[in-house]
Amino acid sequence: MAGVKLYADQAGRRAGQLLADLAAVAVMVFAVIGASRLYENVLKLRMPGDKLAESGSVLRGVFLGAAEWAKRIPLVGESLAQAFAPGVDAGDQLVAAGGRQIDAVEQTGFWLALVVVLLPLVLLLATWLPWRVRFVREATAAVKLLRLGDARELLAARAIANLPLKRLTNADAVAWRRGELDALAERELVRLGLRTSRARQ
Repeated sequence: MAGVKLYADQAGRRAGQLLADLAAVAVMVFAVIGASRLYENVLKLRMPGDKLAESGSVLRGVFLGAAEWAKRIPLVGESLAQAFAPGVDAGDQLVAAGGRQIDAVEQTGFWLALVVVLLPLVLLLATWLPWRVRFVREATAAVKLLRLGDARELLAARAIANLPLKRLTNADAVAWRRGELDALAERELVRLGLRTSRARQ
């Protein structure tokens, strides 16, 4: 990170960048907290599924116990035990239905929580991050140019290139032709939020 220019030199712009960075972090923290709470609340909806699975397990156990008891009866034990098989199947079906409901609730909670986290993340990646990366790249390059020595011509050229056409004036063209580059270079430094040569003196 050595030599990387993260923030502007101008106090107002630097404060705006710091506030934007803090806001971005706060948005993600609140998104994660909100997603976690949403997931917990959705999981409360699995209670009927838990009850259903529990009831099915109990029912299955009762009918299995009855079938085991029936098998001990001489002569008719095996046939009598078979009569309890539908009850065992019914218990299995209740357990499976409860499991499906639990899975559905858990998956719904997971995807809802994921959406709550991803929406602000995508928004930040589309707005805040490009804005910050663009500043860091341009400001870092400008600082390196200044450290190398006389970068007036390059900064002046950047100033001309970055000005909207409607803001270009004959005075800018004349200054460029005459080699009067200081004002143009200062303008580019101001645009980047860096200290001008006057401020460095």
